[in-house]
Amino acid sequence: MHNRSGPGRVSGTLRNNLEPAGRNRFINRDDPLYYEKILRYVDPHSYEAHYEVGQAYKQKGENNKALYHLRKSAAAGSPYAARAREALKELEEANESSPPDSVPERKRMLPVLPLAVGAMFLCLLLFLLLASYQPGVRSVVSRFVMEPVGMSVVYEAGERPFYLYFDPQRPTREIEQVLFDQALQLGKQYPEDRIILHGVYAAGEEDMRVRPMSDRSIADRAFVIAHYHAGSDSHVHIRFVHPDYGEAQAAAQPDLHIATNLIRTALEQFHQDHGHYPQQLQELADSYPHNYLSFIPKPLHGRAERTDREHATGPDWLYQPSLTNLEEVLQPYSQAQIPYHPMEVLVTTSSHTLRVVNGPFLLQQSQVGLGADHRTPEGIFKIDERVWEPNGSQPGVYGTAALGFGPYAVHGTNELASIGANQSQGCVRVADADMAKIYPLLPKGSVIRIAADEGASFQQKIAVNSPLWSERLSFEDEIAQGQIFAWLQ
Repeated sequence: MHNRSGPGRVSGTLRNNLEPAGRNRFINRDDPLYYEKILRYVDPHSYEAHYEVGQAYKQKGENNKALYHLRKSAAAGSPYAARAREALKELEEANESSPPDSVPERKRMLPVLPLAVGAMFLCLLLFLLLASYQPGVRSVVSRFVMEPVGMSVVYEAGERPFYLYFDPQRPTREIEQVLFDQALQLGKQYPEDRIILHGVYAAGEEDMRVRPMSDRSIADRAFVIAHYHAGSDSHVHIRFVHPDYGEAQAAAQPDLHIATNLIRTALEQFHQDHGHYPQQLQELADSYPHNYLSFIPKPLHGRAERTDREHATGPDWLYQPSLTNLEEVLQPYSQAQIPYHPMEVLVTTSSHTLRVVNGPFLLQQSQVGLGADHRTPEGIFKIDERVWEPNGSQPGVYGTAALGFGPYAVHGTNELASIGANQSQGCVRVADADMAKIYPLLPKGSVIRIAADEGASFQQKIAVNSPLWSERLSFEDEIAQGQIFAWLQ
């Protein structure tokens, strides 16, 4: 039998506990990560959410993170300010009150010998420091002059943003080298923190002194960003960005746009299932039932500006699973800043048409068979099952492959007479040849929209033939051996 029960739609009882969190996303108030998701998806400035998340970190003993969120909640005008300040006071007192060893009331006489040994050790340490001094260090450190800015800004613990100005005419290779050198220097000063170094075009004379970022609007003007965390990564990741990048620019490089969002769609669903992103991208393309997608695509365009070279040798993707914003978690090593759109299936029942789309792009269009007596449900669903050559009550009833959503599925069929007709019990039937093309383009978490007519989301798509892979794929590890499925045929 099919191993997932329950309809594709959300039940009435569960819906009462759900709150909308943007496009096609809901948050359950019973979710232990509810307030973290409020900050991530709904309102990053929510005083209530910052207070609750801060209290949670406080209970876990993660005081730095607790301080960050409680300070956000204690801001002027916050209805949680009083409670947040009280919690901050408790945290600060706890940090200051480290219990000393019990000492008798009468004064202890310190032994002379240990004191002398300690003094000798300090002298030796001072001598070694002076002996190892290098004049070149002074010239580097002197460049990090902390200029007065007249304000106090608190950043999240573990993150240190900086910026410097570049001449717009400076060659790309030289910019990379400067960022690489400066990131390494900052990493030595702050080995436990993530260094984020922003390059901004100079309006006047070039000034490459590194400054701590006191105004977050500077980051919006950056044309290049370098990431470096000395404690966990030996690479300096340098990414050139286009702040004005949008859908029009995306049309010039559809392969990169689609490949990026194919992986992001799977990442988003993985995070919803597990509460965290996978350590390695390859975990998404595991064998059934952990096959969130069928392959990890490589960006075939936009690679001329890759900056891995000797600075950051490694994969085609800049993958940072410790971040929260999905567009920052996965980015291509290129100048393109790709907006996130989940992979989608658009089914129009009036014309028996299925389209696979991503943002402005149309990847595949096919005729389909639908349910008799309007049994194919209309609405918005998500793919929760991906199976190659699924077994049913009869051999081959689900054809080449199936993409399940609750009790229904988009699946293959060799009964070509049913294509364009209403004969199924509710599933969407696709000719096997078309299903073989559709299946690898739709990860778990892909959105399925079924409607009688073509709305705005169904129209104005740019048809592309996107060669996301260069060799024939094998789907043998996506076969559910010995399992019988029972989607409504």
